[in-house]
Amino acid sequence: MSRTWNWCDTLAVVLLPLVVIASKASVLTTPFYWDEIGWSRYAHVLSQRPLWRFVALNHPLTFAGHPPGLFLPAAALFRIAGESSGVAHAMIMAYAAIGLVFTYLLASLWFGRTAGVTAAALLWLTPIYFAQSAMFLADLPVAAVGIATVYFAVRDARIGYLLCATYLVLIKETGNAIPLAIAAYAVSLHFRISRWEALRRAGFFAAPLIVSVAFHGFQWVMTGHIAWVYSNHAQLTDLSAGNFFFKLGLASQWLFLLERQWMVIALILLGLILRPAFRKRRELVLSALIVLFSGYSFVIVSFLPRYMMPVFPHLCIWAGGAIVALVEQTILRYVFVVLALAMKGSGIAGVDRADNDEWNMGYLRQVSAQRQICRFIERYPPEARVLCDWPMTALLTEPRLNYVSRPGKIVCVGDDPRCFPDISAVTPAGFDLLVSGPVDELPGVLRKYATDSRLPMIQRFGSDGVTAELFGK
Repeated sequence: MSRTWNWCDTLAVVLLPLVVIASKASVLTTPFYWDEIGWSRYAHVLSQRPLWRFVALNHPLTFAGHPPGLFLPAAALFRIAGESSGVAHAMIMAYAAIGLVFTYLLASLWFGRTAGVTAAALLWLTPIYFAQSAMFLADLPVAAVGIATVYFAVRDARIGYLLCATYLVLIKETGNAIPLAIAAYAVSLHFRISRWEALRRAGFFAAPLIVSVAFHGFQWVMTGHIAWVYSNHAQLTDLSAGNFFFKLGLASQWLFLLERQWMVIALILLGLILRPAFRKRRELVLSALIVLFSGYSFVIVSFLPRYMMPVFPHLCIWAGGAIVALVEQTILRYVFVVLALAMKGSGIAGVDRADNDEWNMGYLRQVSAQRQICRFIERYPPEARVLCDWPMTALLTEPRLNYVSRPGKIVCVGDDPRCFPDISAVTPAGFDLLVSGPVDELPGVLRKYATDSRLPMIQRFGSDGVTAELFGK
């Protein structure tokens, strides 16, 4: 499959990264938030030792069982430019731009340049993609390199595919779903014609998975764990029927309903129903397999909404294609595109707030409250002991996270080896200050302890319903 390149494509490839830079420059130096704490720590640890040591014998928790495709380049960047959240976020912004460019290219290849621009814009205005484009986590890079991998596969650009797919499976475990879906698609295309050709092509597209198997096999031999190691009792899989149907509902909501996704799906369904040529496109099978393998694999493993991100570029591509198929008059088509983008973009600030708000720009409110309370605590003497749980255990003790200028003393509750396993083991004599919120690993536990112990509140920090509270004695 091929398409003639012209100045419009060059303009899009230049402008899309500039859009990312202009949109996200203001949050470039935002401190690391929530799971960024862990991912930045992997790069921090590796930047302090020879880079090859990621393959050496490590404690299972050192890199949480993840392959090194994200934190190894970040560690190298830290050595060159210095360690900071700005450097890490700039790296993720580059991935975000790559994701937009290849979404444009793939949509243009299938449906034309109008669909390409629309698809890239819809993806950028997807709240979770927009928010995570300046967060040092692996899920957006998986989405970006994943769509590039699909583009090269569709173009039958074998070297480009092998390079992208091999890197993809080394970013995070979730990247394995994309080459697997492409291999299954190759079988579906060629099986009726020639089983040998179907198997040969599937073998080629699945070849990068050998690298993933080798990495995780080596890790299993060296550490006793295959993947996803966050604590000694973190559960990777749950095969129970109750968990299956619960995760099935969660995945479906995030794929098809929340954050204005219902609008994207409505466009696709209209195109499939009203335009026979649109629904007969064979590429639909490839995108459906990616939705199945990349989106619904989490019905049996640990689930977070951001794990759905590799699917979003494909849904945006089909939504862009649906608009082109449904609206044939050029001016009316542009009007329709503008209305669709306005509706999608209206949710960026956060229309579906959940948990810690890392799915939309609401996470900045959480960061603000955390910074306020950490800086206030620094006014106290260095020996002041602060009762807290994660993530405050990290924010108060690691100046590299840019919340405090010096490590503080903590008394903590949670999974951390430094902490009490249960709040009942804590006595009021063991701490001087208590922090509750704005988001805790153990929601409400510390605030209830403060209330039950009748500790006076010193100050409340934050606003707009996102607050952290500091208690004294």
